[in-house]
Amino acid sequence: MILALVALILAAVSGGVVLGVGLPQNEVGLARIALGTQALLAAGASVYLALYVAGEDDYRANGTTRWEAYDAKGLTLTAVALGLAVAVLAVALAAWPRRRFFPALGLAGIVAAVLIFLAFVANTLN
Repeated sequence: MILALVALILAAVSGGVVLGVGLPQNEVGLARIALGTQALLAAGASVYLALYVAGEDDYRANGTTRWEAYDAKGLTLTAVALGLAVAVLAVALAAWPRRRFFPALGLAGIVAAVLIFLAFVANTLN
């Protein structure tokens, strides 16, 4: 359930990155904080999802992992890859802020959050 909460917070922070285009020019520090938070949440949620899916499914016998038990491999791989890509791009933009990329990165973060949540649900349902 923690992963679902992190995905929700990632979506909210990513929405803030989208809105960061309207920040005054002297508020670069605030944009860097938002981008750093987005990177940390995206990377954390992606790694947690990968570890969650690699873990043993409580409802299956013989140590079956969620990866083997559920047919959500494509969704899981896409969610983890997009989440990690958003994290890397957010770190790059935090180091070299360009406002014109904020909307695209914010929307990518929202999509990553939705995919991470959906992959979590797909690997949890019995």
